[in-house]
Amino acid sequence: MTVEEHRIVRKSVVGVAGLGGVGGLLAERMARLGVERLKIGDPEVFEPSNINRQFGASTATLGKNKAGVVSELLHDIHPHARIEAYTDGITPRNVGAFVEGANIILMAIDRDRFDTMVLLAEEARKKNVWLISSGVHHFGASLLVFPPWGMPLDTFFRSVFPKIARGVPENLSAIGPSCSLAAALAAAEAVIRLTHRRESIEIPRYVFLDLLKPVCEIIDPLAIDDKVAELTRHFIESSDRP
Repeated sequence: MTVEEHRIVRKSVVGVAGLGGVGGLLAERMARLGVERLKIGDPEVFEPSNINRQFGASTATLGKNKAGVVSELLHDIHPHARIEAYTDGITPRNVGAFVEGANIILMAIDRDRFDTMVLLAEEARKKNVWLISSGVHHFGASLLVFPPWGMPLDTFFRSVFPKIARGVPENLSAIGPSCSLAAALAAAEAVIRLTHRRESIEIPRYVFLDLLKPVCEIIDPLAIDDKVAELTRHFIESSDRP
């Protein structure tokens, strides 16, 4: 990275929604990259099962709010950073303030909170802010990049991952390295978007890495689903894409 690219990243405002296995590591990556203003949000408290993979989880922090704990740790890493901790998580009351002024939003909200995912994505879209999400799948991770002019998150999930949109529980486990992989994918993509190093692979196309097989794929629902292709064309044709 050039000095100017470091300056751009440092002066950016980054929101991290969800501070679990992926989100906590994302917030830590952003702080270590030098981001001077971070907005972080999570309503949950640390539990014993979090210790195997989540940044901030330890025997000393059990029962404490994740946003509060992570905020203190980020201050230790980056004392000059301005960190806003949303201990209530993302809600209809605060979503506007969370997205306001942000250059990019990193979403790591649990898939069983689909309504909250949609709430945040719609606010980012309304305010013309890119949203990046990365999820874990056993030994792998996916990277989803939502530009403000493309297919909305709600439409994408209902078309491509309908079970998540309907709230159907998924029996998916994840190991700690998968969370690290997902966080690395999203953090790197955030830097790339902020510095305009290259174009992103935008939804409905997305990246999937499986460390068990191992394989790296660009999944393209357009090539296999006529409905998704039709929806994508609709949003591209009706958008104000720059």
